[in-house]
Amino acid sequence: MKINSNLTKVDYDWKRNFNILGNKIHSELEKQEFYPKLNQRKFRPESTNSLGYLSKLFTIKNAPGRIIIWLDNFTNHDKPTISISYEINNAKSIKAVAKRLENFNTIQTLNESIIQPTQNSIYILNKPLAKKHFDLFLIESYEKENYLTIFLSDRLTKSLNSKTLITNITKYISLITRIIIGINLKNTTNATVTENNKKLAKHLLRERKMKFIEDAKFRDNYICKICNFNADRLYGKTGFAALEVHHLNPLVLSRNQVDTKLKDLITLCANCHNMVHKLGGTKRHIVLLKEIIESARIKK
Repeated sequence: MKINSNLTKVDYDWKRNFNILGNKIHSELEKQEFYPKLNQRKFRPESTNSLGYLSKLFTIKNAPGRIIIWLDNFTNHDKPTISISYEINNAKSIKAVAKRLENFNTIQTLNESIIQPTQNSIYILNKPLAKKHFDLFLIESYEKENYLTIFLSDRLTKSLNSKTLITNITKYISLITRIIIGINLKNTTNATVTENNKKLAKHLLRERKMKFIEDAKFRDNYICKICNFNADRLYGKTGFAALEVHHLNPLVLSRNQVDTKLKDLITLCANCHNMVHKLGGTKRHIVLLKEIIESARIKK
């Protein structure tokens, strides 16, 4: 096996700054709307047999697998690279996520046939990874491990403090995390919660459960499904409060308890939610309001 003789040693300075980078990434993830769905862990670099370090960033609540970040020479280039992986034993789950990625590298899969250990038990690619395969997710399929990985093309220095690097890492982690959460939500669409219980107070109150509220907003990308109002784009993360969740079969029309599924809910802005209820609140009235809005836009 021929190894690039110019490989940079991932020494203590790299490790120290990798740790600083990891803390910055965690700070960026705290700003994301999916952050409450993560099982966070402290950033802890671990030595690898690929001339570098890795850290297990987090797992996702109620979803299999974990997200890992690497700083190593696995790609067999003259400088270490940063890579991000979704690790899970189930190869089908890897492919399910990959299918939803626009930047998935369908022509490149890494496996044991192109990785051989040196005499020092160092595992890197036999040949340097071609530049065209960077910044694209590809599958790593080994005997006991499966990864969906993206190798970043950012040119690294030991400081690892580039704003562009931090932005790119956060972007790719957020992309794959949203897809994993979305798939997990889709797989639980048959789950139900019981609503509309009546409680005795000064008057009868209809009991509503919060279980699916945030899940519905996340599924709908925090966009009103009638007028396409994008709260995130207009207000930033604080704008999520401007969105509400509507029952496609309004609870007020039922006298009994109702078992609600995630597919029974839709995300609306406050204005559209109010207007839908004024029209009658049913699926037919949602379609009607869409037609009213479209007609008004055409007249402009």
